[in-house]
Parts: sequence; C-alpha cells; structure tokens
Amino acid sequence: MGQSSKTTIAHVCTFCGGPVELEGNEIIAPCGNCGSMLRLIPRSAMESFLIEGDLPRREAIFFLEREQKKRGLPLMGRKGEIEKVYLPFYRVTGKVYNFRKKIIEHIAASEDGQEYRYTSEEQESTLKDREMSFPAFDGGAFGIESLGVRTSVMRLLPLTSGRIGDRKFVAIKHDLNYALQRYEKAIEGYERFALQDTAINYSKVLCPRISAVYLPVWIINFSLDSKPYYGIVDCVAKRAVCVEEGMFACRDLELETDVKGTEYKMVAHRCDHCGFDLPRQRSGEMFICGNCGHMYCSEGEKYKALQINLARGDHKHNRLFPFWMFRLRNSDQAGIIKKALVFDSDTIFIPAFEISNLKRAARLALSLSRAVDEIDFDRLDESDYNFVAACIDSERAWKMALPYLLAGKDNLEHLDLDSLWRLYLEYDDKQLIWLPFIEEGYFYRGLTVGLGFEKTALVI
Repeated sequence: MGQSSKTTIAHVCTFCGGPVELEGNEIIAPCGNCGSMLRLIPRSAMESFLIEGDLPRREAIFFLEREQKKRGLPLMGRKGEIEKVYLPFYRVTGKVYNFRKKIIEHIAASEDGQEYRYTSEEQESTLKDREMSFPAFDGGAFGIESLGVRTSVMRLLPLTSGRIGDRKFVAIKHDLNYALQRYEKAIEGYERFALQDTAINYSKVLCPRISAVYLPVWIINFSLDSKPYYGIVDCVAKRAVCVEEGMFACRDLELETDVKGTEYKMVAHRCDHCGFDLPRQRSGEMFICGNCGHMYCSEGEKYKALQINLARGDHKHNRLFPFWMFRLRNSDQAGIIKKALVFDSDTIFIPAFEISNLKRAARLALSLSRAVDEIDFDRLDESDYNFVAACIDSERAWKMALPYLLAGKDNLEHLDLDSLWRLYLEYDDKQLIWLPFIEEGYFYRGLTVGLGFEKTALVI
C-alpha cells in the first residue's frame, strides 16, 4: 500500500523487436535497441500482466528448506507433487482526494506579559496517487494477501497470447466491484492510521484503474517424520511464504481454462509533417514537434493537427501552460453545486499539467473561471511559442472538476460532501487552451491589459 510504485512494463518494439520499458503510467518510450520513439495505444478493456519471476524448481526447494531450518523443523523427507501456478491479483491505482481539518494550538502573550493559549483550525485538501493490490482468488492456504513490497520493484510482462503457453493460471473468483470496494475500504483505514492527529472530514477515490497481475508460486508437497506437509514459495520474493502440515491437492486447483491474454499495440511516435520523433511524456494528450513546430493531439493510432487557443498578447518569451476549459451544462446538478459553493461561473478550468499542491492549483482554477469573460482567446497556428505539453487527458481532468472546486474554498464545514459527490456533473463543450506565466519560483497569471498580474503561488 502506498504511492505510485516504480513498476516497469516490458513491451516489444514493433520495428526491431527490441525492449521498450515503460515506467508507471507512461505510454511513450524509446526502444532500447533501435532508439525509435514509440507510443502505446491504451486499452479500453482491463489489462492483464505477468510478474517476471523465473525461479527454478531446485532453488524453490532450497528456499523452502531454509525456511524449515529457521523454524527448527527436521530436514525434508520424501518429495511429493510439485507444481508451479500463477495466482491472480487485482492491482488498483488511483487518486485519493482528502478534505481534512486540523486543530492547531498556539501560545501567545497578552499586553501585560501573561502567557495564554488559543486554538485555530486549518483546512487542507490533498490529491495523492495510491496503489494497492488484493488477491482475486479464494483460499488463505497460499499465505499471500497482496503483492505488497513487490510493487516497488516488480517488472511486468503484458499477458499476450504468446506468453500464455503451458502456464497454469488460477481462476479469478472476484469481480471488479470487489477490488474497488477493498481499495476504498483500505484507503479509508490507511488515511486514518497515517493521520492520527487529524480529523479527516472526507476521503474520495478518483480515477481508479484496475489491472490483473499474475504472480508465480511453487507449491511443494513433502513429508516430515512421515507426516505430510506442503510449502508455498514466492518466485518473486524468493522465499517460502507458507509451510503447513497437510497436503495441498494441486490437481484440485480451479484453473482458468480459456486465458486469452491482452494484446497491446505500439505505434511510431513521429511527426506526420517532417518524420521527426515527437517528445516523450508520461501520458500523451498533446505534442509539439521539436523540429518543425507542428502541434498534434493523439487519437488512437493517429495524430490530429491541433490549433491552439491562446490568450491575446505577445507571449513568445513566456512558458504557456495548458488548461482544460469546460462549459458546464445547464442542469439541476450544476445549479446545486454552484449555489452550495457560491460559484457563479459556467466555466471551469482544470490544469492539464501535473501540480503537486492541490489547494494552490484550485485557487488558480477558480480565479481563471471568474476572469474567463475578460480573457480574449485567439486561434493560433504559429509555432514560435514556448508551450508546455498537456499530459492530463480530458476524461481525467473532468473527474478532477469537483475536487478543484472544493479545494478552492476556505470553509466546507457547512456542506454535505456526500450529497455533492453523488451529483453527476455534465459539460456541453471542452477546449484545450494555453495561458501565459512568468516562472520565478512561483507562477504568475497574466490578466488583460490594465489589470496587472495576480500572484497565485503555484509551486510544482
């Protein structure tokens, strides 16, 4: 349990067959052999992976005997049935929104020099990446309740049809709702434990993504003093996770009879205009060719030429940062939220780049929403501007709309947050726009002429 791991996913280059290693949620990476820049086409269905862990049988027996020695058990007698199987786990990654308040005690002195104490409340909103895993099979006989620390170092192999072979996969017993419920419950418990001195008012899981991960284990039946025993050896952790009296009937395991795997496709990540490799970024929504300056947004396997919405003015020496601009649909749900949050705009701005401080980013988003009628946008085809590429797609950005609106308020105590989260917000239109900033430790938003600059204190 914890924040995003350093998991790598090993794909294959479509040009030379070389290795393409993707880190975490990346979808763009160079081939380690020919250097071609490649983009992974995201799958709409649930992804399936294998954990790389080719532990030979003889080494598995060694780790089991070492565990026996630790426990003071006699040496292994006759070996019985030995089987290698793959256990299915649900791996859930998502963002967690927390609203919480904290009571702070202060010490001060009065005019006559007497010391006194008083308290104040602080309110904070955070948005953190969290990753967890849960067994998708029945039976505690295996001794493994999650992928645990393996997630910080593991290398995943996409479960394609070519990798299924004669491997034995234990059948998945639980559906996706089971994984989501376990994830949400674990998040709630984790946040309460991690923040014991804080009264958490609200916690909400956003943008959860579920994949199936198969972990290889050896099941070894053997005898000790004429009594039957069995051991489970984790091929990734390289240790015995279970040594119990009795016999494990490998033949009775319910296995998947029709494992189709998940096919992944990688395409050339190149400019359609000049053939130059487009830049690498974690997740691709918009790209600018560093050779000819043409701009694109990705649509499946293809690229679509992109026109830029840019606030008027001479911004050639500024960095231009991307935002999603959503027009709220005129609905009862939107009316309830606007009234509850005292929000009078029909436009919501969500940053399309990663910002670590949700509170400050939310204040920026709200200030843009209030000033939208004063911002005059041009359609831009020129390429001599210093753009920051968008790395958050519109679907994920829209799911952030309510957290940003909530995080930008100073007092949420009077609100029924559960009721607000149950409302279904819709929008009529969305646009990807770029706004100018001057970066000097902080970001400054440039308003229209005569209004000067507004300091928004956004620290990445």
